[in-house]
Amino acid sequence: MNDSTERLFGVHLGPHPRPGEWTLRVLPLEPWTEHERARWVALIQDGFIHLAVVGGLCGERGSPLAPGFSGDVELWEVDDWIEWRFGVLDIDSRSASLLLNLCEWGAFNIAPALQVEVQAEGLTLAEEPAGRPLPQRASQLSFEVDERDQRDVYSSIQVEFVHKLSGAQIIQISHLLQPWHTALFRWGFSLPALAPGSSVVRPEDPPIVIAGDLWCWNFETFTARYEAFDVFLNCLERIHHTLCPVRAVAID
Repeated sequence: MNDSTERLFGVHLGPHPRPGEWTLRVLPLEPWTEHERARWVALIQDGFIHLAVVGGLCGERGSPLAPGFSGDVELWEVDDWIEWRFGVLDIDSRSASLLLNLCEWGAFNIAPALQVEVQAEGLTLAEEPAGRPLPQRASQLSFEVDERDQRDVYSSIQVEFVHKLSGAQIIQISHLLQPWHTALFRWGFSLPALAPGSSVVRPEDPPIVIAGDLWCWNFETFTARYEAFDVFLNCLERIHHTLCPVRAVAID
């Protein structure tokens, strides 16, 4: 396996010996304090595992309705490494780059890392692929999507539901989309050509405007990968079937 020279740490990728299981290993530059460790654990849990749970990482060959994660997350200390042993993850193997992006945010904002290793089914014994591929949307969605030309700067997402949502539904939908927000604001969809921290996503105030059956996410700055919308649409597909049908989505 070859080390990556572009990230804040060296990268090793490789297959996992047990089908469906994933392992993340991080070698800290210095031993983490309890506070740093807790923040790293929360980062991986909120921005990766929970995003798998809500179907965001299914990829085009998967279904947002399928269980994205089952089992437990075990945290181990092996020599100087911190090791996450995930249960079965039914997600796109390209989610490895999203996981590494989150780790880069952790290394920059929480505590530095010397090396990060990801083992998963579908990964080969090699360095991270060029372009850092990310999971895309499911092959079939149950609602219309109006998209402008794909580029790297956007200003809004508009979601029209079939009816006005109740207070309980608003809370449930906000909770289901929270992992996507965490990944978005923790560099999960950062542009590989830019230096760490340069893919800026900054919401307007207020970040979400709800008017009847229409929800609008407005951004002051949105410089990130288009796959951020693919993962968002996967989450919406689950919402469509479990909470409230979606009529249409516009990305501008």
